[in-house]
Amino acid sequence: MMAVKKAVKKSSTSAKRPAKPTAKSGAEPAVEAGAKSAVKPAVKPPLKPAVKTPAQPATKSAPTPIIKRKPASSAEIIKHDSGDHTKDSSPLGAHVSVAGGIWEAANRCIEISSTASQIFTKQANRWVEREVDEAESTRYRTGMGGTTVRWTCAHDSYLINLASPDPALRARSIESFRCELRRCHALGLDALVSHPGNFMDERDAGLARNAESITEALEAEVGPTRLLME
Repeated sequence: MMAVKKAVKKSSTSAKRPAKPTAKSGAEPAVEAGAKSAVKPAVKPPLKPAVKTPAQPATKSAPTPIIKRKPASSAEIIKHDSGDHTKDSSPLGAHVSVAGGIWEAANRCIEISSTASQIFTKQANRWVEREVDEAESTRYRTGMGGTTVRWTCAHDSYLINLASPDPALRARSIESFRCELRRCHALGLDALVSHPGNFMDERDAGLARNAESITEALEAEVGPTRLLME
């Protein structure tokens, strides 16, 4: 009886012990019942080796040529008031007085070393007109010939209104403007400076009257003097 009990006990003990897995060549290990199936990692495709593009040889651009300029001479730098009127790039001067006689403008131009001159050929705030005779013209031209002035002009009377809608004022203005032109021609001036008229009613109508008056005066008084509108 004792021998049978020991044998039964031994066999029950051996039944409790799990059997050891038998390792076979190439066989996967056994998975216990109830265990979660293993997740196989994703297999990434092998990376293709990068193909290197042969580098293109760098194209060298032609260097920008450096142009060396000669420094400007003093004659090129000087523009005005150089002391030598032949080097001035543009005439430069002022409106000078004609007190004592229109020929006195020459002495005043010499005082300021001007290369341009502007004058009144009569009193600018009066309707009184006058004519320039040959003696006055010769004296003025001779005096200006001894200066450095190479551009001369006159300013017309402040009373002139060639665009006026008043027929009497406009007729008087045209006559005064013609006298201005005659004096400038006699003196040999380069230009006459004139103010545009004041229309006083309608702008378009005033512009038309101004243009008609100027045309009438220029056609009546022909000479070397040009008209400058200020």
